Amino acid sequence: MDPDSPAQPIAAEPGSALAESLLAVIAGESSWNRTLGVLADAIGADGVALAVSERATGALLGLHHSGLPRARVDALERELRRSASRTDSKTEVASATGRDHVIGLDEVEDGATGIALRAYRARDRGAFGADAEAILRRAMPHVRRAVRVARRIDDNRAVVATLDAALARLPVGIALVTVNGRPVYASTVLRAIAGQHDGIQLSGDRLSFGGAGNRPDATRALNDAMETGTLPVTGLTLAVQRASGRRPYAVALRPIALAVPGMRVDPPAMLVGVVDPERPAVPSGATLQALFHLTAREVQLARALAAGRTLAEAATRLGVEEITARGYLSQVMRKTGTARQPALLALMLAVGALG
Repeated sequence: MDPDSPAQPIAAEPGSALAESLLAVIAGESSWNRTLGVLADAIGADGVALAVSERATGALLGLHHSGLPRARVDALERELRRSASRTDSKTEVASATGRDHVIGLDEVEDGATGIALRAYRARDRGAFGADAEAILRRAMPHVRRAVRVARRIDDNRAVVATLDAALARLPVGIALVTVNGRPVYASTVLRAIAGQHDGIQLSGDRLSFGGAGNRPDATRALNDAMETGTLPVTGLTLAVQRASGRRPYAVALRPIALAVPGMRVDPPAMLVGVVDPERPAVPSGATLQALFHLTAREVQLARALAAGRTLAEAATRLGVEEITARGYLSQVMRKTGTARQPALLALMLAVGALG
């Protein structure tokens, strides 16, 4: 087989099913195991396995199979890791063991990723024919491309998951919304706020505001902006009342332009930020000690005040007299460079945004 030959379309009926299955894998609508089952049916194999390895380290990035028992998979893993990590170009494999006939291909993607594809058939069923080998050759370039795309999608999902974990440390719920109000991203904090069902509704295709206690004109302005994507240049900021009677949410909508060339879905048109005053941004003790060198008692007092407690309540929580708590407060204000308690609280909330 010519290593530089272009990928040929899989024209046979079994190949068409394989092509559709590969597209489903890329779209996240199917599994590799199911796709390999389609390939096994196309070539009359008892089972097919696919290994993806990192050539530099030999690390196995993925092992998928169809129709193989666990004991054989374990042995197969060792063999395919060596094969995929050592391959320098395209290599065809054909062999027979005590119980199987084996055909396969080893290839390299982007010079860094080894891909090994194997098909197995019991010896008593006879060897694979030329048609099976031809289908496997035609399938391999498409498998390789599907592996490449699937890995890039996995990388992007990992980036989004990392970003979501980082945003979860902030006190603000964040969403990216299209011009028709469909959320394309909602942070963990926003999902938690909406999960309270207390004035903010979030579903797969809609983010909306409203509920008992809200002036219709106020929530209408937010919802109209969400549905039409029409915002003032400076955006829109409103309070959303809550049926529970708790303090209202602060909601801010800001226009953004995030179109990406080639994007096939509606791009985000606005950034939505939601602050729940019942979830104050209380800075961690480690952060306060690192920034201001507060003592343990001073940290406890500062965190209690940042959580909305009065000085008397904070003193009770610390188990000290209020006059003692005032002494701690004086030290905290001196170390933080604040002259008044409101300024200290503003600083604590700002520092709390660090997570």
